[in-house]
Amino acid sequence: MNQTPPATKHKALRITAMNHVMIKEYIKPGSEVIDATAGNGHDSIFLLKQIDPGGTLYAFDTQAAALENTKNRIENLILNSDTKFHLINDSHGNIHQYIKGPADAAVFNLGYLPGSDHTVTTTWNELYKALNALTLHLIKPGGIISIISYSGHQGGKEEQEKIFHFLEELPANKFSVHITKKWNAIKSSPVLILIECLKNEL
Repeated sequence: MNQTPPATKHKALRITAMNHVMIKEYIKPGSEVIDATAGNGHDSIFLLKQIDPGGTLYAFDTQAAALENTKNRIENLILNSDTKFHLINDSHGNIHQYIKGPADAAVFNLGYLPGSDHTVTTTWNELYKALNALTLHLIKPGGIISIISYSGHQGGKEEQEKIFHFLEELPANKFSVHITKKWNAIKSSPVLILIECLKNEL
């Protein structure tokens, strides 16, 4: 007797999942990647799975607890011995001090560390330094910078507005910028920003 298999419950589409789908197109085993906001390690784990074997991950966070959370997650991964990761207890604003580049991808998930002090957030001054270094020379042609920005927390709206202004100043012959958000959200929705570094001038 044939039985109909139970229906698979479909998860609602999330910005973070969309982000991973897009980034996956730009990295491969052996890639050099940056998790600019390590947080609880979810992006770092995703990146390591894509660049193994032979890749290198640099993960930044100013909070020791975030790096500890990330380290604990990474320790549960089975990675090839030639895949490297560096957990850096410093602001992503100092990214140029650790990475000579060029990297294939950089990921930012802004705001505060979930489960921690919500008053400790990313700041535009540090983000600007990081984005400036990345767009000048730390992301290779054909690479990608992704940013998930939140306007709902204290300082988040101002940070997002300054990001948009920064994006408007990027030369169109060198960068392609795409922005996605949930339009029918009941409350403030995160915004996904993708900055593609073009291989050739248009």
